[in-house]
Amino acid sequence: EFFANFSAKHFSLVQSIIRGGLQMGNILGPGLMNTLMNVFRKIGIKGIPVWNQHLPASSPKISSYLSGMGERYIYFPSCLHRTMGTSNSSDSIINMLMELAPRFGVEFIIPKSINSLCCGMPFASKGFDTAHNVITEKTIAEIYSLSEQGQIPILLDMSSCSYHILGLNNDTIEKLKFVDIVQFFQIPVDWFDYAVHFVPAYLKRLPIL
Repeated sequence: EFFANFSAKHFSLVQSIIRGGLQMGNILGPGLMNTLMNVFRKIGIKGIPVWNQHLPASSPKISSYLSGMGERYIYFPSCLHRTMGTSNSSDSIINMLMELAPRFGVEFIIPKSINSLCCGMPFASKGFDTAHNVITEKTIAEIYSLSEQGQIPILLDMSSCSYHILGLNNDTIEKLKFVDIVQFFQIPVDWFDYAVHFVPAYLKRLPIL
């Protein structure tokens, strides 16, 4: 629980460590990384996980925090997309969406403090209530201010984050307008179901769909 609380208070630092670990793994390869992880575990650092050879490379840094012209959206990239990229390229969902904003005829604004923010789901799913409350209170306060007290919609690029944040018991949440990435592209749920073979249960329960 100490590590969870530390992570919530220093989320940007933890993301940097994760990104660094993924970069190291991509350079050294799974064999050497597994050896290093085993050494750390043997000397008493039990929290070090076994290295998974299927882990992707780290996500490239955000190239732009403002892009496009038109209807404004506060773009809130998930922490997963901020840390993990793809296995065979330097592509980033975040940078791709920012590049496409002018074609969409919209303006995407990423909070400068985004690396310190999180919807809280990683902490809530593990039962770390204190850490969850710390990070969500900070995040909600930040996006409430950036969205001009709910006047600018907030785009979420991961539906599990949308489901979690909309389920929070917080009066400020009701003043904010969240737009899930599926809703933004106006993808019918039936088509989405066909495209990916399944729709996660949380996606079907989203009140915004």
